[in-house]
Amino acid sequence: EDEAGIDETLTGNEDEEAAGNEDEAGSEDGTDETTDEVEADETTDEDDGTDVEKEAPTITLEVYEGPIYSAADDVCYWRVKANVIGKPNPTVEFNKDDSGGAWGSKKVQINLSDPSETFTLTATATNTEGSATDSIVLEWGCEEVNNDPVIDTMHTTLHEERFYIDSECSLESHASDPDGDSLTYLWEVTGGILDNPNSQNTTWTMPSTPGDYTVTLTVSDGRGGEAIESVDRYVTNLVYDFMGGAPGASWRTSDGDISFGGALTDSRGFATYRNNITLE
Repeated sequence: EDEAGIDETLTGNEDEEAAGNEDEAGSEDGTDETTDEVEADETTDEDDGTDVEKEAPTITLEVYEGPIYSAADDVCYWRVKANVIGKPNPTVEFNKDDSGGAWGSKKVQINLSDPSETFTLTATATNTEGSATDSIVLEWGCEEVNNDPVIDTMHTTLHEERFYIDSECSLESHASDPDGDSLTYLWEVTGGILDNPNSQNTTWTMPSTPGDYTVTLTVSDGRGGEAIESVDRYVTNLVYDFMGGAPGASWRTSDGDISFGGALTDSRGFATYRNNITLE
């Protein structure tokens, strides 16, 4: 009986040792698993640091609107945007922006105030990896606004009392141009002869037939602008008012004397007037 108890005790001890060994084995496995998890976490952190991409910036300037003329401001304007690539996102700096930042950080407006003006727009993109610059030259480009010339004065100057047939009339003018353009002149009449129709001032020999005639002056600036002015003049026969048919009045011509009120001819001559009065 004692030997059986010993055997049971030994057997029990052996069972406890086996269980202890299994626990030790389980502890070792748990340690290994924990270590594997820690190493996996450390590896993940290292991979995250490696995956952050960085890229030096590139920049290209592009006109997206213009040229457009603004009559209100009397300027020709361009709108330009910067196409930018880079990591981290680059900041952009322009050397001029007439919009005052109205279109955002990557768009600007450039105003040109004269057809001869040019401007070089420059933009720089910058991030932690470096910087890049691009430039573009902007010229007027707008259709020029042309102002018409102005006729300040236009005169038909006579050397006699009226516009008589076959007599001469001086045509005189003065014109100006708001843009300072050189001006050309063109006179036209509906009858008679012009001495020089393309002169600023000229002479009009009036027609031989009485009637209404129109004198027209056209002033051009050579760029499509012009000013036109016209006047009507009545050309009359060679008739003088001798006091409403005073007695003794006559018209002496190369064809002979014509009594006042008689038939008129185209011949020139001179007039005489005779009258007797009694002084008291």
